[in-house]
Amino acid sequence: MCWRRRPSCGRRRCRIGLRFSIPRILASSCCSSRSVLVPSSSKQAPAVGRLYTFDFHEARANQARQEFKDHKVDSWVSAAHGDVCKDGFPLPEGVKANAAFLDLPAPWEAIPKVKSVLQWGARVCSFSPCLEQVQRASETFRQHGFEDLQTFECLSRHFDIKTIRMNDQTSQEKSEISFKSIVPYAQIPGHTGFLTFATLNPL
Repeated sequence: MCWRRRPSCGRRRCRIGLRFSIPRILASSCCSSRSVLVPSSSKQAPAVGRLYTFDFHEARANQARQEFKDHKVDSWVSAAHGDVCKDGFPLPEGVKANAAFLDLPAPWEAIPKVKSVLQWGARVCSFSPCLEQVQRASETFRQHGFEDLQTFECLSRHFDIKTIRMNDQTSQEKSEISFKSIVPYAQIPGHTGFLTFATLNPL
């Protein structure tokens, strides 16, 4: 599942890569119209998986639905308007998800809701920009029977390739040597983020 509840980020798009090896049902809370799904094979995907996405902003959900249609993935991707923190994830009757993705300012509010639509042993990934959100979400995951919690920091770091010149200390004569080197930017634009993964305990 992917749930997005943040203001529009202009024309920038975030990419969500999906790779299906066996039949999968995914629920997501980030069906923003700025998102683009990147299946490993759009022809294969309908036979091996289904993605349900939800957005609290109706206009974004409608635009996402149109974009999914334009990309010809609407046969296996659906976009709906709704507040998953308040109303949960309205999957079709009898459908349970193998995995879920949460992109929310308060993911802990959605964790009890998403648990009710997951299969036992399902994996959940939650994205948060702040460590305090990660801590609170992790506590809630544990309270609701999730295990194997892992958090990874997503930090983009840019490098320049520069020509470095310096005196040749190995030569008795004054000479200069130059070589190419990778130099990190002094300032890192943007901000960090954290991906937290948790597994719903099958026991």
